[in-house]
Amino acid sequence: TDYDETTNFTNVSPKAGITVAFRYEQSLWLSYGQGFVVPSRTYLFVGGRGYDPNPDLDPEKADNYEIGLRGQLMGSRLIYDITAYRTDITDMLVADSDSAIERYVNAGEVRVQGVESAIGYTVSDRWRFDIAHTYADNKYIEFVSGTNDYSGNTLSTSPKRRLNARVTWMPIHGLSAELEWNSISSYYTSAGNDDPKGEEERPDLLNLRLSYQKGPWRLWVHVLNLLDE
Repeated sequence: TDYDETTNFTNVSPKAGITVAFRYEQSLWLSYGQGFVVPSRTYLFVGGRGYDPNPDLDPEKADNYEIGLRGQLMGSRLIYDITAYRTDITDMLVADSDSAIERYVNAGEVRVQGVESAIGYTVSDRWRFDIAHTYADNKYIEFVSGTNDYSGNTLSTSPKRRLNARVTWMPIHGLSAELEWNSISSYYTSAGNDDPKGEEERPDLLNLRLSYQKGPWRLWVHVLNLLDE
């Protein structure tokens, strides 16, 4: 599609952080930052499969706060990282399929918050275990589209929990085999949280990764979705 449109966006985005180091390789950190994301040319002027362009879109703006604790224990055999975060987003871009014309619009305000944690434990020269978990509570604080008020609803396609666990076996020098388990909780597929099918469920996935390195050469094989779910 031919078009002749221009638009300009400017913003100053400050960022700041502080880290406090303790004994035994432990540290506490805090950070604050502002985000600024402009709409893509496709959203603004071109449109795509299933939606029309919207030249009146505003940039997304966000205030992000984080506090975390990370460190090593047991002679560096155990490594951990825990972070609590909150991001307040104004004018977040969302697909509005309930309006007369399906297109991307700016939601009033969205809050994304949760806790991320990761732990890695080296049992021996041959075995290592890693686990990561995310709990997210993502909601539309203010979002009205036409006659529909989605304020207070959970952000669409936003599962509350994600779990990733891996076990790595290293039988000989240079060779490693990693089995990964990936699980996410159910999630809503629409801003109204009222899709006729209810909440979307995704089966747990298993992935296998093999890697062998000798000198400057490295050979790897990945088998994703091992059980064909």
